[in-house]
Amino acid sequence: MDLSDPSRLLRDLTAAASKGGVPFYVTGSFASGIYGQYRHTNDLDIVAGISRTNMGAAIDALREAFSVEESDIFRCINEPGEWREFTIYHEATIFKVDVFVPQPTEQNLSAFSRVRLVTVEGAGQVPFASAEDVVISKLRWYELGNRVSEKQYND
Repeated sequence: MDLSDPSRLLRDLTAAASKGGVPFYVTGSFASGIYGQYRHTNDLDIVAGISRTNMGAAIDALREAFSVEESDIFRCINEPGEWREFTIYHEATIFKVDVFVPQPTEQNLSAFSRVRLVTVEGAGQVPFASAEDVVISKLRWYELGNRVSEKQYND
């Protein structure tokens, strides 16, 4: 689905995160687009500080505007690995949101301290990964993809 106007999605996401007590930031191609050249993307990538303690409130808040599978979030929170992931869908736009949940290491948590609030028309202040963190993330995904994705490299 084309999301030429992401304001409603970002507004609903920011409201749900605030209500659920979940710190988050936008990363991926949406974030690289605010620092450089925009390109069309099929999903929104976010990093969210969802844990066992705030999972219930997060699910309740997300359900107001998103299609959420509680079992996916539970699995994600409890699986090993540095980065865990689950997917939600914005009901108004049918847009896919990939939610990455980092292990609470010092390095992963420090990215939250570098978040930049960006004013998005129609959505208000939205937290975005810092430019440096976006570059590091994109190069990491490029490396994990065996250096074949020009999209990741060019972002």
